[in-house]
Amino acid sequence: MPAFTIELPNGKRLDVEADDENAALTGAQGWYKQNVTDKTDTSAMGALAQGSVDAVSGLGKTVKEYINTDAGNAIQGAAAANANPKYKSAYEGFANPEDGADKHFMGLGWSNAPRALLEQVPALAVDVGTQMLLKKLGIGDIGGPQRAC
Repeated sequence: MPAFTIELPNGKRLDVEADDENAALTGAQGWYKQNVTDKTDTSAMGALAQGSVDAVSGLGKTVKEYINTDAGNAIQGAAAANANPKYKSAYEGFANPEDGADKHFMGLGWSNAPRALLEQVPALAVDVGTQMLLKKLGIGDIGGPQRAC
């Protein structure tokens, strides 16, 4: 069976084995349609993944500010590398609805609220875990009520 090389719309090349050039082109178009999409990600898993990326990026900012600039930049770079460029921010859609705040109750895009909350879950888990670890280490409550000595 002959092999055909087809250039895809994104500039990459795909080698396809087919009986003829038309069959190869049809197969490549089907593969491209199934595997490469221009659609934005508005899934719940996308929200959790973006929240994780945001939490790691926040950690990088903290490390950069208080510990080591190079290490902080490396952490932020790793977070950016794992970010999904097609993810559509739920928080942004909640705080600033695309069709205008005047069309929504209290000016907020409430349909985006569940995903916006999911975006916050990883950072909240890090905060709670850190607080629990610090208590175990006997460091105490950070951000808790101040006690008189």
